[in-house]
Amino acid sequence: MTVEAVISIPTTNRTFPTLIASAIISFGIAVPALAQSDSSAMSASIHSAGQSIKSAGSDTLVAVNDTYYAAKSALRDTDITANVKAAFHHDPTTHPYDIDVTTTAGVVTLEGKIPSHYVAARAKELAIETEGVRRVRDRMVIISAASSPGYSRRYY
Repeated sequence: MTVEAVISIPTTNRTFPTLIASAIISFGIAVPALAQSDSSAMSASIHSAGQSIKSAGSDTLVAVNDTYYAAKSALRDTDITANVKAAFHHDPTTHPYDIDVTTTAGVVTLEGKIPSHYVAARAKELAIETEGVRRVRDRMVIISAASSPGYSRRYY
């Protein structure tokens, strides 16, 4: 006697295993695609970060160069000011007077109260002869009443 067994799976029960199988297959296909998508997004993000670091490095280099040249210019101006003041100190015509000296980018400005145009001319001459001086700005005031009317500021 042969017995045939017929297994009958109700349709409603088949839907759940089919759904699970489909989900597993879909997940198996989707994960590599997502990983590949994340990989290119990550690559773009890393590239962008690298560009930002490169840009920051370039900006830092520019700032360092600007600071270097500004400091170099300030030191040069300080040296010029010191040399002009030393020349005034060693010169018998300008030594007795308080002449303020400032230097910006090689342009020397002379300020102070002096008794005559002769002292002003000698101060300007000493300043312009100083190494590194590009121009002299005369803002000295003649305190002698007799010589004041003809006074004018001049640039060398």
